[in-house]
Amino acid sequence: MLKISIVQEPTDFDITVRQPGEQWLRKHPNAKPADYRDYWVKCLPGLNRIYKGICCYYGIFIERATGGETVDHYLPKSKYPHLAYEWENFRYSSIKANSRKGNYLDVIDPTKLPSINTFMLDFSTGELYYDDIYPLSIKSQCTRTHRSVFILLAFYLREERILEAC
Repeated sequence: MLKISIVQEPTDFDITVRQPGEQWLRKHPNAKPADYRDYWVKCLPGLNRIYKGICCYYGIFIERATGGETVDHYLPKSKYPHLAYEWENFRYSSIKANSRKGNYLDVIDPTKLPSINTFMLDFSTGELYYDDIYPLSIKSQCTRTHRSVFILLAFYLREERILEAC
């Protein structure tokens, strides 16, 4: 997981994303999040550029040609619909990380990491290593993040290697 900083929203964000999104929500107050208009997709090129194509959860490069990039809503639309079209709630993410994170609220927010060395995942063993300077509360949150997002990535990578070998 990479520590990221929220950068200032693009100058056209309010006009191209927030305003149309909020207007749509006002017209459809009972809509399910799956039905929301995806105005946030307009942010993908900018998020890709800002984060140099690196998924903020997995720390891996997302090849744009694969269509594997997405805008994650760190605080899920289902629980925080008023944040569905807010720049500060967007994270550049791979589709796999986004879908595996789902609506979990206990996944570490990459904008809130105390340092870039909070924890390290050894993909060959699935072991999680913590920076010793962090309190138990941070380590517990790292473990929950590992269980909900990263351990599934390890299985995915193993499946991909098996498929490539066939």
